[in-house]
Amino acid sequence: MTNTQEDFGRLPVGDGTLTKRVLKRCRDAGIAYSTKTEIIKIGRNRYGTKTTGYIVPKHILDEERSRREDELSVIEQKKAIERAIRIEEIRICQLNEMAAKFPHLPSSTVERLVDSNRKIYAASEVGYQFGVGTKHYWNQLGFTVSGEPSGIVVRGNRLYDTYSSHQLIPNNSRLTVEDLKHNWLRKYGTEELVLAQAIRFANRLQKVKRVSEFYPLKDRWIIGNQNNLVEGRVTRIETRTCWSCDGTGQYGDDYEQDGDFFENECWDCFGTGFYSSRTLYEHKFLIKGTRFSFHSYICPQSIVDEESNLTRQRFGRPFEKTELPVPPQAVIVNLIKELLPQLFPNDPS
Repeated sequence: MTNTQEDFGRLPVGDGTLTKRVLKRCRDAGIAYSTKTEIIKIGRNRYGTKTTGYIVPKHILDEERSRREDELSVIEQKKAIERAIRIEEIRICQLNEMAAKFPHLPSSTVERLVDSNRKIYAASEVGYQFGVGTKHYWNQLGFTVSGEPSGIVVRGNRLYDTYSSHQLIPNNSRLTVEDLKHNWLRKYGTEELVLAQAIRFANRLQKVKRVSEFYPLKDRWIIGNQNNLVEGRVTRIETRTCWSCDGTGQYGDDYEQDGDFFENECWDCFGTGFYSSRTLYEHKFLIKGTRFSFHSYICPQSIVDEESNLTRQRFGRPFEKTELPVPPQAVIVNLIKELLPQLFPNDPS
């Protein structure tokens, strides 16, 4: 019996296992098969051929393809079962961790939190210093939230939606600089204290929404208040590793030439291993009987025992309830810009 064109099918190159099985059956049965190729460029003015498929008996191709599909289906089912087991193990672990973190919550609530696929916070883990807050909290700080909640905060046995600082839009307000100045003069008593409080409020709000012009204003104020400094400390030294020598300080081993010894010192960092470094300081002021503390890269006029005070510091204490709601950030910064040249007319900057 002579095979017709309908008795053959095209086996494309792709599944190596299927290809090997089909071609082996053809060879074992003494059945000839042809190869489909295409011409490809393999270099400059050079061409070669690439195998793209085989023309093989259709009944062999259909049998082996069906067998291969069954095998792949079994493999995929096994993988799906393994994935489901791993997911359940992870879920159980998450349930145990959540139950340990919030022991007062009922198990049904713990399951709901885990299955929500949202980040869960304790009450101590939210606030502007963490960049996470509830809608009411952000509104108290002068912002409106946009978008869907990004997490859940647990307070006691109650749950609240939380939003990240990236979702905040400054509120519109009719409060003017003059209104804020008048209100704070009645509250704090002097323009010096009003300016200091404005620096404190704006400094904290920088952790929520950064205003590029604020830090130069803050540094000007810190420089101008060095006569009110009661304590200066080193908070931390920040270094950047030299890329040229990968932090070793040298390009290679030291060497000797003509009886002289040479150090193969890196010329970018001069052998230190650090490309640059800067020191963050803490400035503690006493202004009109009120204490203030700020961090800056401005060096204080006096420093208390540098080496012993490189300690981990907590940045960003929360606002007091009596300070809420906070005036709009833009109004506070504008108040600083107005008072700073008035109180420090001989600004060194």
